[in-house]
Amino acid sequence: EMMSRTDPVLITQNIQRDAMNDEGARLFAEETHQQLQTFFSLDKPTGSRTVSTPSGKDGEVTTDVVSRLFSRDERLAIWDLKASSTDKIPGMLRLCIGIPVILRKNDATNFGITNGAEGRVVGWKAYTPTDDSKIQFLDVVFVQLSNPPRPINFEGLPENVVPICSRTEAITISNLDGTKTSANRMQVPLDLNFALTDYFSQGKTRQTNVISLGLMSKRSSVY
Repeated sequence: EMMSRTDPVLITQNIQRDAMNDEGARLFAEETHQQLQTFFSLDKPTGSRTVSTPSGKDGEVTTDVVSRLFSRDERLAIWDLKASSTDKIPGMLRLCIGIPVILRKNDATNFGITNGAEGRVVGWKAYTPTDDSKIQFLDVVFVQLSNPPRPINFEGLPENVVPICSRTEAITISNLDGTKTSANRMQVPLDLNFALTDYFSQGKTRQTNVISLGLMSKRSSVY
């Protein structure tokens, strides 16, 4: 029933939003007879490590400072975390054509690319690293904006379709064992839009507001 609505459900907690967006994506793909495509973030831990390598000349050792990389097991564990555990930047984006999304950054206000702008995915460009054909990273997602304040025209794109490019941001990862890890995450700054927190929905003018009263933690959330 929720998936027949054009407006996201308003709730209070990010962990609730993550769960509802996951289920919303699954139902949307099922109803539109599509397969969800999974796109991963590119994560690198902050800091560096020192590597010593024999040079082969009189026993000399060459010392280099290189960036530390996550192991495969670490990457898989981090990708599996919900966005609420990674500063709201998802490790995995599951997309298909037409799926509703919301933008997360003020990248180009004159083109309607603003934090909180809503739309639907109409395409993307991604690449696959040579070492693992099952993993895809996004370069750009093309989003058709819903009701922008004025018509938006990018050269070579249909009206109101804007490119949302991947970007790198510093995040803190809250691991399941209670520890925290600092990292740089490259991902496209958007979220699915089947659910929104009451905080993030403030200031939006809507004709219809779908509210899950059972998930509201306080009276002010309804307001």
